[in-house]
Amino acid sequence: MAMSIDDLKLILLESDCANKFITSDAPVFMYNKYCEGIKGATTGLIAEGTQIFFPISPEICLFLFDDKVYKVGNKSNVIIKVTSSEDIFQINSVQFIGADSNLYFNNYSNDYFQKIHTKYSKKRVFYRPKVLEFEGAKKNSSIIVNYHNVPNLELNLSFVSIKRSARRIKLLDRNTRYRRPMPLMPGEEPRPYGDLPRDKYGKVLKKINDL
Repeated sequence: MAMSIDDLKLILLESDCANKFITSDAPVFMYNKYCEGIKGATTGLIAEGTQIFFPISPEICLFLFDDKVYKVGNKSNVIIKVTSSEDIFQINSVQFIGADSNLYFNNYSNDYFQKIHTKYSKKRVFYRPKVLEFEGAKKNSSIIVNYHNVPNLELNLSFVSIKRSARRIKLLDRNTRYRRPMPLMPGEEPRPYGDLPRDKYGKVLKKINDL
């Protein structure tokens, strides 16, 4: 996993307002603003547009992102001071959506979490593991695909925008693209690797089970 995301750019988000970051018992949340509106898996480790949020303290949240797709602050930024309470609210909301059972925080009232719950409770229900089994290329073989159903959050952070060159790609084609080939595991042989054309979906892979 580390090799798959070492090309992502890392920026520290620093809370510079009254609201602070919360965290949870599943604090690493993957999203893909670039593929909002597409059903199915959009948050693969090597997918174009991958975003990762990881709060490490009430003041600091790690933000990893595909810098070929997103413009985040200025090029020279290593730290972005987040002055908007709405930005903090959205980042805290993904912790609510992705949490297993617990949220952790310093100074928030019940009203704050009630507001998050009211807006995102249905999104949290939608966010669940999905396991699909497909026929493999060889007899009696299968391919297991495991991913989370990631809801469309309409995430609009004031310091993030999609680059013009990335916006030229049609929405339905965006989740068939990848930033780079998947790094090889030790001892694994190199193999041809390419985008799977959309007209091959459902022909190359036949679904067996929806678990």
